[in-house]
Amino acid sequence: MRIWGSRFLIAFACLFGLATSPQASEQSVQLEGETIRYSLPDGFCLLDPNNQPYDKMLLKNMEDAQNGVNRVLQVLYLCEHLEKARSFLKSHDFVYSMLMAPTPNGADVVKLPLGMDKSELFQTIKRNVDQSLSEVDESAISDRLNAALSKNMETDGNAVDIQKIQNLGVLKENENALYIGLLVSAHAQGRLHNIASVFAYVPVNQNLITVSSYGPLEGKESYVKLLSQANALVVDVVELNSF
Repeated sequence: MRIWGSRFLIAFACLFGLATSPQASEQSVQLEGETIRYSLPDGFCLLDPNNQPYDKMLLKNMEDAQNGVNRVLQVLYLCEHLEKARSFLKSHDFVYSMLMAPTPNGADVVKLPLGMDKSELFQTIKRNVDQSLSEVDESAISDRLNAALSKNMETDGNAVDIQKIQNLGVLKENENALYIGLLVSAHAQGRLHNIASVFAYVPVNQNLITVSSYGPLEGKESYVKLLSQANALVVDVVELNSF
């Protein structure tokens, strides 16, 4: 069963956009007839594509960016950026999370065997990740980050809208999820943006979903913050959907 790969890790969302007004705390999404519950974190909002043209455009860009290897279930954006995005003000501030379902064949979501051991699943995924860390080692994150940034400097400076994603390896593994660090470089708004991302694989009953968090790169601290952000959402998803 193939549930990842280079295309899966490289598929990425549109980087600059925003969400709507805050919703009630507990939310849910539908996945193949099943309900996946989660809580909206404090300070985050949901996209409102049915009522906001900008959100509709943004969500379509995010879905198109996945190139068929992920199904976007929900986007949670930091509310404080709402007015800037809706007013089309130039801003380099963005912090958001996404709930997605892998679709490695471009159509069907991943269904896990009944009773599949999580550690077995995580070991299978890790075999496809070049580097791994048993825990959050800030010095190791820094070393990997510096190496990745050096490679980014070699990107053709005349290219437009180049998007480059580099795998920083496994940052954390616990009983709930496997967390991978990604470094994204993208040309947008006339400049090169470096974006930090933490991407978590989360088994929920017989479904495999991903929880990913994104923000501007501000050094290794960005990964520590995003790891905490993603982990809080993962814990919430697991607790609300355990039965």
